[in-house]
Amino acid sequence: MLEKTIKLNLTRFDEYKNVFGARKIHSLWNEFLAQSVKNWQDIEKSDWEGNRLIFHSWRSSSQVFGMDDFSAICLVIEDRIIRHRFKDLDKLVAQSQDVFEESVKQVIDAFSKMEPEND
Repeated sequence: MLEKTIKLNLTRFDEYKNVFGARKIHSLWNEFLAQSVKNWQDIEKSDWEGNRLIFHSWRSSSQVFGMDDFSAICLVIEDRIIRHRFKDLDKLVAQSQDVFEESVKQVIDAFSKMEPEND
């Protein structure tokens, strides 16, 4: 269960949407979601270094969609792996999945409010 309210950074989301355009940001979102499905599966069977790479990648790619809370927890996980601080890390990874899922809902909501692109 989440201890704090997850809030999408709509300013960042809009900045990237304006840079890429609505069609491209939708395409990037679909790629992000597809890769995320694979990442969650890989986390369960990967070693810590493999997981560090997953969270490192997620840390930056999630920011494109304003998922700052998820990005922040990815940074903490990545840092703990680098520093070999594995105690309760599995719980933090589970918490990150909750943050991810809530963030995804909010991004989907933001997309639903987006003006259709005319091109």
